[in-house]
Amino acid sequence: MGEPSELIVIVCENCGKERTIQRQTERKIRLGQLKNLCKSCSNRLRSKHAIAARDKIAFVCPDCGEKRTITGQTLRDIKSGRRSGRCKSCAERAKKGYTIAGKNKVLYMCPVCKQERVIDGFTLRKIESGKYSGLCRSCGARSRSKRSVAARDKVPYICPSCGEERTITGGNLWLIEDGKISGDCKSCALKGIPHLNSRGQKHHNWKGGMKTVSCKWCNKKFEIAPCHIKKGGGHFCSLACRGKAKTGENATQWKGGVSFEPYAPTFNKALKTAIRERDSYTCVSCGDCGNHVHHIDYDKDNSQWNNLVTLCDSCHGKSNHKRASYMAILSDKVSDMPFAGFAGY
Repeated sequence: MGEPSELIVIVCENCGKERTIQRQTERKIRLGQLKNLCKSCSNRLRSKHAIAARDKIAFVCPDCGEKRTITGQTLRDIKSGRRSGRCKSCAERAKKGYTIAGKNKVLYMCPVCKQERVIDGFTLRKIESGKYSGLCRSCGARSRSKRSVAARDKVPYICPSCGEERTITGGNLWLIEDGKISGDCKSCALKGIPHLNSRGQKHHNWKGGMKTVSCKWCNKKFEIAPCHIKKGGGHFCSLACRGKAKTGENATQWKGGVSFEPYAPTFNKALKTAIRERDSYTCVSCGDCGNHVHHIDYDKDNSQWNNLVTLCDSCHGKSNHKRASYMAILSDKVSDMPFAGFAGY
């Protein structure tokens, strides 16, 4: 025998549902003092109903046939006549005397154009009470504006000048009827504008049109507007020819090909590392992190310490275009160093 507070699992003899009870309760069931029934079966037995009050069952609305879940107590009220058994929508209709619930969707036909559309129960109630006319959007707009066509309707219209048929909106038709616009098509309307009919050679500022010029690199002939020639263009037929024409000796920064000359043997890896460590891997021009070793006088054979400085990527690129200014600035920077003039290697 276990302790009275020990829990065990037992099966209901009526529905077969497992539940957990104490050992003392199990002893009473074995002795016949209690019945081996779960809570739902016990409630059904006491109330003499087929379903317990807290049980969940499926129920069908008698009006619309909608399936929903109700409790056993609700089913008892339905059988006793206390409740109708209708769903929420059907109960609302029955209570207020409407033909359809407010949130339900129904098909409704416009009384003028006979077009079908979907409306909800609230709109149908207002139509039945006379608050709404029941007209569709187009017919409602026509009735409010007292026009034959709504503003957003699409209608065919014939140009009075050339007879071309096109589709316009009701709003444009209103403007035509009121005399605010002519009703001509786009082509006919442009003919009546003076500045649009004086294009090309008829224009008062005509300068001869496009000019034919030859490319200075490939001698290919191409057309270009005179305004581009006036601004300094028209020399090359494409960007590719322009790039080829400005490389090598034709480049604006050409220095006789000095970039292809080799450096002095003393300008080696050990010297570069020493210069970087001297400058603490910092650009002497802007103070950012630097890794390029630069010749101040742009002489590749002059590898003295007072001619070498550390520069960053940006300053090293700028120094090749502004040589005079960078030569003066970097010379002043190096002259302030305590070891300037030391000739290493």
